[in-house]
Amino acid sequence: MRLKKAALTAFVMISCLSFLQPPETKIYEEDLALRYGSQLTAVFGEDSRISPGETITGYFWNKDTDKPDWNKPYRYTSWELDYTDAYGCPAAFVFSNYAENITGAVRSHLKDRVESYYDENFLQPYIVPYVDEDSVSMYCSFYSLFSDRKRPETSIMFEERLQYETDILEHARLDEMRYETVFNEYPVTLSMYGYVRYGDLSAAERQEKVDFLEAQLNKMTAAMVRYTGGCLNGSVGITFLDGDGPDAVIGYQILKGEIYTGEDFEVDLHQAFFGPIDLDGS
Repeated sequence: MRLKKAALTAFVMISCLSFLQPPETKIYEEDLALRYGSQLTAVFGEDSRISPGETITGYFWNKDTDKPDWNKPYRYTSWELDYTDAYGCPAAFVFSNYAENITGAVRSHLKDRVESYYDENFLQPYIVPYVDEDSVSMYCSFYSLFSDRKRPETSIMFEERLQYETDILEHARLDEMRYETVFNEYPVTLSMYGYVRYGDLSAAERQEKVDFLEAQLNKMTAAMVRYTGGCLNGSVGITFLDGDGPDAVIGYQILKGEIYTGEDFEVDLHQAFFGPIDLDGS
């Protein structure tokens, strides 16, 4: 009987100890600063400096409960690279070994800086004062990755665009990147889209609002074209909504500073940067 009680006590103690043991932490160990240090120096300049890594801890998100999963902790390292941009201003590139790879982080950094500049200097003064701020956005993107089996040229476009993004560390010189020439130097576009709700406006007031915002959109585009010296690539547009959905749409695509009137924007955009598409493989 005593042996049974002892065995039961031992079982309970082991079970409790097992329950009290902290969950295993997922540790991201790769030293990206060491692995990519020389390449990042080439991207951000000889005077750039990478800070010692900072350890970040957290818990994975539980999609079912929409809360942190306290049984799944993680630990990763984040680094900050300080550099001077083309305008002589201090800038910082933050990267980590948690989720994104280094090429994705560099692309995101480039896009974020372009977006921020054009948002502050063009979207904010020309459009935002006249619409709900959260209804419009400015964003920078690398050329779209897509392929259509019925259009062989898109397969070539896909491969060339993907290869460029994959090799971004060989192409990017972000300490020399200038906002006015970025569309010549990188395969990126700038887009501004938004929507406006009519609310209780009368038909005459609706048309007045459409006309006014179309004029503002044209002014903003003209200002960006002047600033970029005619190399701007992208698109702008505003959709007007009534109670039943879209009512009117204003906007256009822009290629090399001109409103695009051709037949295939993506093909012409691609060839303007990468050169003629060679379907014969010669």
